[in-house]
Amino acid sequence: LMDRGNERIHVEEICSRKTPTLDWNALAIMKHKKRRATIKKFKRSMRRQRRVANSSSTIGDQTICETSVVIHSEYDEEEWLRRESVARAEFLKSNEQKDNNILSDAALLETVNFGNIDHDVSLSAAEVPNVHIWNSKVSCPYFSRVGSCPHYPHSCTFVHEIPDKSAILLISNFFRHFALVEPCLNESSEEDMWLLYDKFELYQEFCDFFIDIENQLKEFGKLKKLIVCQNIVRHLRGNVYVEYAKQDEARAAMVGLYGRWYNRMQIYPRLVSVNWTDALCNEFVRFKKCQRNLTCYLLHPFQNPTPKRRT
Repeated sequence: LMDRGNERIHVEEICSRKTPTLDWNALAIMKHKKRRATIKKFKRSMRRQRRVANSSSTIGDQTICETSVVIHSEYDEEEWLRRESVARAEFLKSNEQKDNNILSDAALLETVNFGNIDHDVSLSAAEVPNVHIWNSKVSCPYFSRVGSCPHYPHSCTFVHEIPDKSAILLISNFFRHFALVEPCLNESSEEDMWLLYDKFELYQEFCDFFIDIENQLKEFGKLKKLIVCQNIVRHLRGNVYVEYAKQDEARAAMVGLYGRWYNRMQIYPRLVSVNWTDALCNEFVRFKKCQRNLTCYLLHPFQNPTPKRRT
C-alpha cells in the first residue's frame, strides 16, 4: 500500500507539470544536430506524459474496484449476519409457541374429571398392558409425539396407544450414565461421581455403547435410523429409538430382545409410532443446545459416531 501511495504521488507530480512546447522560431536558427536533439527530447517528453496519464487512470480504476469489493464484502457479511439473527429468532419463537400450545392443551385437559383410576403400582414393566384406556378419548400429547410420557403408565389420564405394527422400536432408559443424572433434581446422592465426568468422556462411552448395540440390533434386520437420547428428564433419558427398514424386522427385534439383560439391566422394548419431524428438538439439532434443557420434552439425540470409528 505504501508503494502504491508513493507511486500515486509521483504520478500526480508529473501530471501537474506543464505540457512541453516547441519554439519553432528558435528551431529555425538552430544547427541541424541540435535541432534534431531538441525534437527527440520533445517527443520523449510527450510519450512520458501520455504513459503517466494512462498509468494514473489505471491506478485510480484499480483503487476504486478494490474499495468497491471491500465495501460489498463487508455489506454482504453484515447482511448475512442480520438475516441469520432474524431467522434464528423467528425459529426459536415458532418452536417455543408450538411447544407451549401442546403444554397448554395438556394442562387444560388434565382439569377434566376422568373418574377414579385404580392401578397396581407394583406391576413390572412386562405386566403393564399395551393399551391404557381411561374415560377420556384424548391421546396423550407427549406419548403421541415421542412415544414416551413423564406420567406413563400409572398417573397420566390420557390414552396411550401402542401400535400393533410399526418399524420403530423404543428401548426406554437403555443408555445409562452418571452425566445424564441432574444432581439438583435430587436423583442421585453420588454428586461427586457425576462431577467426575465431562462431555468428552460421556461421548466416548456413548460411542462404545452405540457400536455394541448397533451390531446386535443389525442381527434382526436393516437399520434405517438409530437414535440415542441425551435428555436429562426421566422419561427420555438414555432412550434408544431404532427404525428398521421393515415392520416385521422391528417386531422380530422386539420379541428377540424382550426380557434380555444388558449391563445388569433387563430391557423391555416396545413398538412406537413416531414422526421424526415432530419428535426431534429442532433447536438442539441445529445449534447443539436447547434453552429449555431441563423442561424440554423433545428428543436431544447424540451425534452418532462416524463409520470410520465404527470399524
